Amino acid sequence: MPQKEEYHSVVCNTMSASNHSPLSPSTYQHNGASIPLYWWRDRDNFGDSLAPEVVGRISSQHTHWTNKGPKLLAIGSIIQFANQDDVIWGSGIHHNFLQRPAPKTKVLAVRGPLTRDYLRSQGVDCPPIYGDPAILMPILHPGTHDPNGSTGIVLHFGDKPYYQDINLIDVESDWQIVLARILECSKIVSSSLHGIIIAEAFGIPTVWLTSRMEKRLKYDDYYESTGRTVNPVASLDDAMTAEPPPVPDLRQMRDNLLASFSLNHIDQRISHIAVPPGTGSGMYQPGLGSVPHTQPKHPRHYRGIRNPSALS
Repeated sequence: MPQKEEYHSVVCNTMSASNHSPLSPSTYQHNGASIPLYWWRDRDNFGDSLAPEVVGRISSQHTHWTNKGPKLLAIGSIIQFANQDDVIWGSGIHHNFLQRPAPKTKVLAVRGPLTRDYLRSQGVDCPPIYGDPAILMPILHPGTHDPNGSTGIVLHFGDKPYYQDINLIDVESDWQIVLARILECSKIVSSSLHGIIIAEAFGIPTVWLTSRMEKRLKYDDYYESTGRTVNPVASLDDAMTAEPPPVPDLRQMRDNLLASFSLNHIDQRISHIAVPPGTGSGMYQPGLGSVPHTQPKHPRHYRGIRNPSALS
């Protein structure tokens, strides 16, 4: 696993190659305006809340939440919320929305090959560039992995009611708290996809625990992006004693994902709707968080289309 200095070098070299330093304002913004960004926030969930942090760090700009387009979509199984003229960078599909037509968006990268197969099956151009942007956290927040010999349990929030009287790493806590607790562990057992991704990104062996709420599509999408086929463990007792799969080397994927973050492409799509600094709801400052807000519920009206057999 690369050391902190190597991670920092990857960011600086990659961003310098595209004429955008993570340490200086990018050309994305105009007069300090904020990046329009969508992430899922119907419920507190640390993985989804990483989206404005990652995008803000890479672009060196503030972001603001919006469900109006054009906008950028990054972390999460949220492609179903994309519209024409949006930009997708590292997002994935969710099994509940395979019947919805894929929007004709600009795709810079996707979470994994299953998402790419879905988009291409519907005529959307999608490059073979994979990676959930959460894999960049070690280079954006190079925390110290200081294992204490413990096994951390990270459950999808929908699985929490099924496991009582267990000391969990709560995914509904602030992402800084979740990250700090994960970095204390020598091993992670997780039914949360981002529990798996974050742990492996920091080099921590992780066992995939079957989720009672989620089908395996999004997990397979991530694992296949790393060139692996992994099966979940059915019970927590078995997961606690199971041998984790080898931690993947994510360095090349990080390089490719960073290189795909083209501010020029994003500018062409959405910079004209960037809001002035200090305006708009949910303004997010990297490392500081966002202004409290209430998210409107999304209407659940979808027009059925064929379900790609490869993804069923």
